[in-house]
Amino acid sequence: MKLSPECTAKISSYIGFALKAGKVVFGTDNVLTSNKRMLVIMSDELSGNAAAKISAHATAKGWRVIEISDIGSVIPREGVKVIGIREKNLAEAILKLTDGNNE
Repeated sequence: MKLSPECTAKISSYIGFALKAGKVVFGTDNVLTSNKRMLVIMSDELSGNAAAKISAHATAKGWRVIEISDIGSVIPREGVKVIGIREKNLAEAILKLTDGNNE
């Protein structure tokens, strides 16, 4: 999904808050091995196999997955294409922004 610049800035802020709180999981392997509830944010550039694994794992765990096209502007680490937000309130705020962006 393509996000507006305002939405991207807010999501970046929320991810920054989650980082400071130590509530972010980086990378496909770490998301797949985590058992803690999270919101998964992944790039649309992720390989088909990895995206399928993440989606299947998230569905089995009951997690929401957001696919973002300009993820480099949202994730503060280079080369990372998947993150998990484990902070409930920040995850809900991000979902509210992205769900509102689709309308």
